[in-house]
Amino acid sequence: MELKQVVDLATVVGVIASLVGLAWTIRAQSVTLRASSYNNMVATSFNLYRLLFENVDGFTDLYVRLKKNPQAVLSDTEAERWNFFMVATFRHFDNLLYQEREKALDRKMWGTYAKSMAVYASRPEYAIWFQRHAAMFSEDLQRFVAEHAPVG
Repeated sequence: MELKQVVDLATVVGVIASLVGLAWTIRAQSVTLRASSYNNMVATSFNLYRLLFENVDGFTDLYVRLKKNPQAVLSDTEAERWNFFMVATFRHFDNLLYQEREKALDRKMWGTYAKSMAVYASRPEYAIWFQRHAAMFSEDLQRFVAEHAPVG
């Protein structure tokens, strides 16, 4: 074998080794990204639900009242609190749909999130609020909520 052929062969082997290394790095980063996305989703969910289980300024009472009667009359302060909570909740859902579309979520995790989102979208207190504010959110979320919203 001539020296040029040896150099060419070494170059090809080096390129292949570099590509294998790059593929391994990309795969490892993908796993890290998915784990990071999952941690962020859990933190967001926790922060939203913390309002309920800590009953911050009586928020749980407001939540239960709206669950019993989604058309309940709210004070200006209660209406603002509910709006902020709902915007945060539906932004979280919008983000989950985006993460799913971009394949940043593990398939099994997406399945659990999709089920949870469907449950909330089917609750009258969520669906009524969303119908009034749908334009604030992505078309994907609007379709998702429409598919799961209560009939009537």
